[in-house]
Amino acid sequence: SFTLQNKGYVYSSTDNTWTPIANMANAREKPGVAAVNGKLYVTGGWDSGGTPIAATEVYDPSSNTWTAVAPNPSPTAAPGVAVVNSKIYFVGGCADGNCTTSTKVEVYDTSTNTWSSAADYPFGDAWQACGGINGKVYCAGGTSGANTFKSGFAYDPAANAWSPIADLPIDL
Repeated sequence: SFTLQNKGYVYSSTDNTWTPIANMANAREKPGVAAVNGKLYVTGGWDSGGTPIAATEVYDPSSNTWTAVAPNPSPTAAPGVAVVNSKIYFVGGCADGNCTTSTKVEVYDTSTNTWSSAADYPFGDAWQACGGINGKVYCAGGTSGANTFKSGFAYDPAANAWSPIADLPIDL
């Protein structure tokens, strides 16, 4: 059974309080989320039947509203997420309710509201940690369900290729 949520909260470090924000249109579990240029983007995540949700929503804190944007062509749950140059990279993730892991990398361009695909991740992976650093996407760790990983890779958008980086000290 999946625990779906469409609620969000904003934290005030000044007051040390959480305040509810507007609800998303789509309740989901374990979506990919990224902040770009002061807005919050949410895509994928499981629906109540364990199918990843293509609907993609963007939250604007200045108006406390969610807006639908172009749907994800290959949604997953628990993807790695990184931002590089106003583009959001959704790396791998669970392609179904059994968490069959994906190698796909979907890229959302926040400036044009369009999706494209990047080179596949080297293997099926979900729950990995990713980040954008100096124009590249770095990912490490994760799980295939049967295995956990300590390997890491860097993606160069100019070359459209993943290259290995040093392994993590432990599986994560």
